[in-house]
Amino acid sequence: MTSEKTPPTSDPRPQFELLRQMFAEAMDAMQPAARFLEQTSFTKSMLRLPDGHEINLNSYRNVWVFGAGKGAFSLAEGMIQLLGKRLAGGAVIGPVSALPQPDATHTATGVYMLPGDHPVPGEHSLRSTEKLIEIAREVRADDLVLFALTGGASAMLAKPAPGVTMEHKRQRFRELLASGASIAEMNRTRKQLSAVKGGRLLEAFNGADVVNFVISDVPGNDLQTIGSAPTQPPHNAASAARLQVYNVMLATPEQNAAAIARKARAKGIRSHAMNAAFSGAMDNLVSMIVGDLESELRNRGQNGDTPPTLRIYFGEADLKVGPAAGKGGRNTHLALMLADPLHRLAQTRPGTHITLLSAGTDGIDGNTPAAGAICTEQTALLARKMNLDTAEYLTKFDSYTYFSQIDAIFQPGPTGTNLTDLQLILIH
Repeated sequence: MTSEKTPPTSDPRPQFELLRQMFAEAMDAMQPAARFLEQTSFTKSMLRLPDGHEINLNSYRNVWVFGAGKGAFSLAEGMIQLLGKRLAGGAVIGPVSALPQPDATHTATGVYMLPGDHPVPGEHSLRSTEKLIEIAREVRADDLVLFALTGGASAMLAKPAPGVTMEHKRQRFRELLASGASIAEMNRTRKQLSAVKGGRLLEAFNGADVVNFVISDVPGNDLQTIGSAPTQPPHNAASAARLQVYNVMLATPEQNAAAIARKARAKGIRSHAMNAAFSGAMDNLVSMIVGDLESELRNRGQNGDTPPTLRIYFGEADLKVGPAAGKGGRNTHLALMLADPLHRLAQTRPGTHITLLSAGTDGIDGNTPAAGAICTEQTALLARKMNLDTAEYLTKFDSYTYFSQIDAIFQPGPTGTNLTDLQLILIH
């Protein structure tokens, strides 16, 4: 039996810090308020949208702000900053942790900021949705609604359909989260259980025109999937003569990845980003990453003169969780699945180091307070020295505990936005 060859040691902290910095810069650039204000302008009575479409606000009796999702507070603040006293009021549901103050009202505009639960709807979501609908009943057909929609709205905007109890709805959410179903499959089921999803919230606005400002957190950026489409007509049919529902996509995972790649190149780092968000089984994503890294290592210069390379992956991998699951989420689990492959890959090219940051762009990963984890070619060796069995922690779906013990948890806190999961892999 041949002994395992130990790769040259390297202080991983500079690489950790570089990836943390890249993540932080990306989330700052993708803040919903910033994206809204960068792409939208208001001059006199004209609201100009990113695609050049203009809306004359003077043609409406009132303009309202509504919304829901992890980034909805930020997006609504951008609307309030731009339009100020032109707004009649409204209601926005966002994370409890991001609430300015309990049942806060923006005093200048009367827009309520209300708490919502995530990932499973609870009493906060139910009460806040009832309050939002109550305020929406004041909207008339000759009004305009600006709707802030981001990921997380499926849980935060919650009102059971007739004949469905809140407890049944909550149980189905838990089952879906553990099932390994895709986000599109989950949200199709969520619509069936809801009185507000799948375009049903539009009924509360009494025929008013609606402009949806959207931050996408789903592969493919499907408007019928994001937030379970509360203000999206089933077939997205807008009248050419009179605006009914108009959609503005402010940020996508693809735009986020492309921006990270540009900034990395400016630092002298070669960068490769996926063209579209990944969707499918996590095993398939792991195979893709390993295959790409094998190719990358084969093609690197023989004399160590190849500059650092950053590979960028993003999307939402499906993971079916076992009944006795421990603590963890998609990102810590993915990092753990790659611990042994990264060690094996580095051995094929001595002197090469690989650093992975896998994180939820909302700052939350599964049932943990972390966004994800950092893993290197040395992680598996370090774990073995600490008598941690990687396979056992994978089987128990206890990846957060594993990475906590080797001090490799990534915990930036809630980011205020949501653009799917993100994997940054630095080869140097």
